Amino acid sequence: MEELSQLEIMKKYKTLGSRIAVLYRMDRNFYAKKLSEYGLGTSDLAVLLQISYFNELSQDQISTNIIIDKTSISKITKKLLNIGYIYMVRDKNDKRVHRLGLTLKGQKVIPVLKKVTKEWIEILVKGFKEEEVEMVCSILDKIIENVSEYQVVEQD
Repeated sequence: MEELSQLEIMKKYKTLGSRIAVLYRMDRNFYAKKLSEYGLGTSDLAVLLQISYFNELSQDQISTNIIIDKTSISKITKKLLNIGYIYMVRDKNDKRVHRLGLTLKGQKVIPVLKKVTKEWIEILVKGFKEEEVEMVCSILDKIIENVSEYQVVEQD
């Protein structure tokens, strides 16, 4: 029996979940190739961009913003600290909270991350009209909202 490619399987079964899974893997592969020289992956990129947008954030804030579990954030934080992209300081108002910020090395990589992200978005929306992009985003937002109602969120 002939083995089907991932794309052929997706076309054959045409489920929304399989399409999302394929897109997720393509996203991961794209970023892995583009960011490998910096020692970064997709999750690292998301954390670094969050910190760059908000200056200093706690791990809990990042976890909430990018909807990723606290254990994963802890691992990503450790990695980014070890390779010198971020620093950690105690919160001035709550000594139990550690805030994360960008080091000079982290600040220097942000333009690269934004460029790579822009490139990926351009690939995603190639051939779409602006209204179509807005419609797709609206539909995906609705799907996320629907799934969020059933998602178990980690509570510490």
